[in-house]
This record gives sequence, C-alpha cells and structure tokens, in this order.
Amino acid sequence: GDLGMRKFVFLASIAVTASSQASIIWNYGPSTGTMTSAFWSNSSTGQRFTERVMFAGGATANMFRSYGGGGGTVGGIYNVRIYSDTGGTPGTLVFDNNIACTSVTNLGSVPNNLPPGTQILFAVEIPFTFTFSAGATYWIGAAGVGSGASFNQAGVQAPGDSSMYQFSGNTPQGFTGQAVGDQMFQLDGEIVPEPATMLALGLGGLALIKRRRKA
Repeated sequence: GDLGMRKFVFLASIAVTASSQASIIWNYGPSTGTMTSAFWSNSSTGQRFTERVMFAGGATANMFRSYGGGGGTVGGIYNVRIYSDTGGTPGTLVFDNNIACTSVTNLGSVPNNLPPGTQILFAVEIPFTFTFSAGATYWIGAAGVGSGASFNQAGVQAPGDSSMYQFSGNTPQGFTGQAVGDQMFQLDGEIVPEPATMLALGLGGLALIKRRRKA
C-alpha cells in the first residue's frame, strides 16, 4: 500500500545517502603505486600537468589533494583547472579558479625508485567545488600562482596509464613519457551511485519491507 511504498522510498534514500558520503572519490595517492624518480614543477605560467578522471554515475568534488616534494604553503594561491575531454586530450576549459591552500602535511620519507631510495613527500590540500557529469571524461590539475606558491608534483606508477598531459602555461604540449607516471593526487567529495547500484539498493529495501510483512 501507500505506507509500504513510503517505507520503500525512505529506505532506498537512506541506502543511497549512505553510499555517497564525502570521502576520497579519486585515488592516485601514495599507496596506489610506486613513486617515480623525480618531482615535476607545477606553475601557472610554466610547466603544469593534468590527469584524466571519469565517474560513471557522476560526482561532486570538494578537495584537491596534491602530493609532491615541497613548495606548498598554507595560504598560498593555487590555480585549479578542469578541462572537458576532446578526442582523448584536454579540450574546453570548464573550471579555472585561483584558490588558497588550506593545509600542507609533511608525510616524511617514502619509498622512491632512485637512490637514496626515499624522498620527503608533502600533501597539499586545495578546497574547490565541481560537479562531474556521469560518464564524462575530464582533465584536472593544480599549479602554484605567484612567487613561493609553485609546488613539485610527484608521479606514481601505475594506477592509470602512467602518463600525464603537460601544458606550458596555457599551451598544450602533449603527453608525458611513461617514466613520469600518473599525477599523484586525490579528490575528496561524493560519488553519485550508478543507476544499477541505486536499483539494487532500492530492491534491497523492498525485499526488507516484504520480509518484515511476512514476520
């Protein structure tokens, strides 16, 4: 009846909400592969990098966490850019904001594949808000703006294709070699469950209602 349907909708909404709590939604962090042999400078007016991301059901991100070899400063300004995808490369610029860094964390020594075998790694957090459309590919990156804000980006092999797309300021340069690795970064936010997942959650709620009625 109507009461049962309201219970079904309520339970399904709880399940969907629980599955989309804010957390790491894209993870190319230090634990996902081997850190590459060098750090790569990221500057809004010079060398900068982007990495492709895609969320099957869509997502809203609220934090860009970059890993690198230093140069990050709390209060320093960083330029976050997101491009749509055109033919497997960055296309239209859809997000372009200068944002203050809110946190820099020294993670200490981490394994590296060149002597002396370790590097000091820092996590730089830059808050932003962007909604990724379901199934669409985007390219995202962050670069320091102004004196003292440029930071050194770490690479990681190989959660993705072990390459980044490089720019010189605003000018596309092409893909990096695989020795560079993927951009070491994470996105925090909320993932929208895919339709099939939401259907399964809803059916689970309906089955629970039926079991309760039988009881």
